Amino acid sequence: MRKKILKSFDWKYFTFAKKRLEFLFKQFKIIQNDSVFKIGTDSIILGSWVNFEKASNILDVGCGTGLLSLMAAQKEIKANVLGIDLQKDAADLSFSNFQNAPFSDRLKVVNEHFIQISNTSNLKFDYIISNPPYFSSGEASKHRNLGIARHNSALPIIEFWNCVNKISSDKTKIGLIYPFEEAQICIINAMEIGWNVHRRLNIYPKETEINGMNPKRVALEFSRENLPFEVDDLFILAKNGHYTKEYIVLTKDFYL
Repeated sequence: MRKKILKSFDWKYFTFAKKRLEFLFKQFKIIQNDSVFKIGTDSIILGSWVNFEKASNILDVGCGTGLLSLMAAQKEIKANVLGIDLQKDAADLSFSNFQNAPFSDRLKVVNEHFIQISNTSNLKFDYIISNPPYFSSGEASKHRNLGIARHNSALPIIEFWNCVNKISSDKTKIGLIYPFEEAQICIINAMEIGWNVHRRLNIYPKETEINGMNPKRVALEFSRENLPFEVDDLFILAKNGHYTKEYIVLTKDFYL
């Protein structure tokens, strides 16, 4: 996959893993199916970029195939990871992928809504990660499960933060990825209830002059603490169509 050269950048190529039923990483594999949103570069970048250091309990909201949960378990070897998904097909698929992982004893998945988890859990998570649904308008997918995975009607941004507040502590960190406009809304909603962005990664499809161009995606890490603000830019492809050195270094612990 890394050696593929694209004549022109198509974000959909990176957003979906085509129809591959099995996606191999260095320490685990992901089985996919057509009823659950497939592996995309958004999640791979987010899982590679976030800092799980010293997190004992990690929550993956909307776990889908289980990719972010598996990346978290690989990166933070002492952490217990809980994946949750509203869709039973997704929860079942995550369970299967967790069972095949070498760190399956630290992975768990439940088929519940984030609202329900936040209202019933007594646990305060050290890290909450999500590649959340972000489309707030437009036609939903004809496939109900994929529609819920892509559209935020099931969990609007403001409701996400209300849930976060119930199961987080002053030390909790939140890792998210959004398209540019939705990222700006997310930041505003978070700041209104006491969360600050302390790390930001602006993601561009191809190496080019930025010149005021908005990034295609934005990865964000939030904290309640007053931490120094860090911002970086990431280009996925170089001008020659190959992955950039920065992208390869970022994802090297996961890609074969």
